[in-house]
Amino acid sequence: MKNKLKTNKKLINLLRHETPKQRQKFLNEVDQVLCEIFDLEYKDLPWRNLNSTDKDWDKYVQNLRLAISKTLEEFNKKNRVLH
Repeated sequence: MKNKLKTNKKLINLLRHETPKQRQKFLNEVDQVLCEIFDLEYKDLPWRNLNSTDKDWDKYVQNLRLAISKTLEEFNKKNRVLH
């Protein structure tokens, strides 16, 4: 549980410049990437399945989601044009 809160805090901090709607859209896209790359279903993602009992899996997938989010955010920063 502690790791989940820590990871969620990092995600919110990473996406702090986005509106809640934009943040949710971004995270849904990350979830879609996770499912496509690892051949998962949405129900396999811990934040979409509150009955998940495999703590190691939950921690791994949450950290993976954070890593993908960070990578995409850094990529997007480089592609933003400053006016």
